[in-house]
Amino acid sequence: MKISSSRAAGFTFVELLASSTLIVLLMLVLVSMTDATTKTWQYTSRKIEQFQGARVGFESMTRRLSQATLNTYWDIETVTTGSGATETTVPKTYVRRSELRFISGPMSIFTEGDPRYPTHGTFFQAPLGFVEDRSKYGGLTNLLNTWGYFVEVGEEGAPVPTPLLKEVKPRWRSRLKEFMEPSERLGVYKGQADPDTGFVVPITGASDRSWFKDPLMAKTRPVRTLAENIVALILLPQLPAGDLAAKSGSVLAPGYLYDSTVENSNEDINPHHQLPPVVQVIMVAIDEESARRLDEKAPRSPDLGLSFGQLFQDPEVLLQGTGAGGGGGAASMGDLQRLEAVLVARKVNYRIFNSNVIIRGAKWGRENN
Repeated sequence: MKISSSRAAGFTFVELLASSTLIVLLMLVLVSMTDATTKTWQYTSRKIEQFQGARVGFESMTRRLSQATLNTYWDIETVTTGSGATETTVPKTYVRRSELRFISGPMSIFTEGDPRYPTHGTFFQAPLGFVEDRSKYGGLTNLLNTWGYFVEVGEEGAPVPTPLLKEVKPRWRSRLKEFMEPSERLGVYKGQADPDTGFVVPITGASDRSWFKDPLMAKTRPVRTLAENIVALILLPQLPAGDLAAKSGSVLAPGYLYDSTVENSNEDINPHHQLPPVVQVIMVAIDEESARRLDEKAPRSPDLGLSFGQLFQDPEVLLQGTGAGGGGGAASMGDLQRLEAVLVARKVNYRIFNSNVIIRGAKWGRENN
């Protein structure tokens, strides 16, 4: 009987080496793909998080701004005729009055050119019910407050939980600030006592801005940071597009400045004791990495080294050159485009927020009083 023998089936060393090499290559590809996906996800998440705070701050600012009020009323204006024993005071007409204020414009005007406050700011009264002593006034939810928004450049700690603040070095950054004066300290009603009646006359003069400047410049300020890395805030009060007077464009806020105490002799446009019906709000935010690089290149610069101090002075050129037919070159570029060009040239990652805020309490009229 013939007995046949056969070797057990298996892999040669070369085959094992080839298969192991293939498995290693596949693993390297998978690890590389996973790493790339993780980095992409982290980068996207960081971008979303960087501008999430700016978006929340912008929405909070526009919501509060829409609640501005002047609480106007009609009062009798009198004239005096005669003199001495025949002097008589008689009613002349009804005029619009308000003890409250609304002001917006370049912060350089409000702070005497302090470079720490670039672009624009606004201050106004609104029934927001913010108080210091909640035990006494917490239930009065509609008390008036003076509120405001502006951009400030300076050194602060990072926005981290309090226990970690001591471990964080202060950073030179540009931030959106929120001014919030408690109802107990409402400065707009502080004025000089009338010598005849003894009553305090509220601040109404257009040149008197102490109602917000005094607390703004005080050592302990009613101010908090609303959003980090905000490099520009532009505010342009406007009339509704359908209003005939809107043809006058920036007349409502020449040089961007709008003050509700100013009486304009223009028969079509007169902001005296009136809120602007619409305020265009533009906010420019950059990410933290870009802010860090800017600070390294221009340490402690008032404008982070962006050098856009000459922009946003004339409302007529805010958006000039944008839209259809706007390809006229650098000469026709609007201020916002020029700022974007500066950011792009410095490789800054930025986001622009733009909204037309309707002031709900505005009851616009063309009366000259």
